Amino acid sequence: MRATDQVIACLLGISSGLFLSLFGALTLRGAQGGLTLHLSVSGVAALAAVWVCRNVSGHARLAARAALSIVAVLALLGGTVWPSMIRAQADAIMPGPPRCLRALDRLAIKNETMLLTLPPGISRSPGLILTVMAEDGARHFRWSYRANQFVRFEAYRFGDCPT
Repeated sequence: MRATDQVIACLLGISSGLFLSLFGALTLRGAQGGLTLHLSVSGVAALAAVWVCRNVSGHARLAARAALSIVAVLALLGGTVWPSMIRAQADAIMPGPPRCLRALDRLAIKNETMLLTLPPGISRSPGLILTVMAEDGARHFRWSYRANQFVRFEAYRFGDCPT
């Protein structure tokens, strides 16, 4: 019985950590700080996990430690791995120059390709868009937090890549 309780506590902590990371990304999108912000969030989550280990007992410790560890790791990876992952996803859709990553109607900068600092969108327009310039016209893809990849987006209204 105790092993089952521990597994359930770990699963609760993992799912809570994923939810907290997504909530943090949605709350902080458009924030300044880039890698510094990601490292700070990761460090605070790691310190909170240490505090939980020392001051909380039972299954709550296991769940909280798992959740905070997930937040710390995702914040770290979101600042270091996500920019190259987003560029690799863009290359997989259309290798070569006739494409651009953009934040609404302008080109996106590197900080805007990190998990916690993705650009905020406006009504009916997500923040990070990949525009592919094909022979038949511009095709647009939006970055999806949930799918963790670019998804076709027909409703984009800003047209071709900015020059």
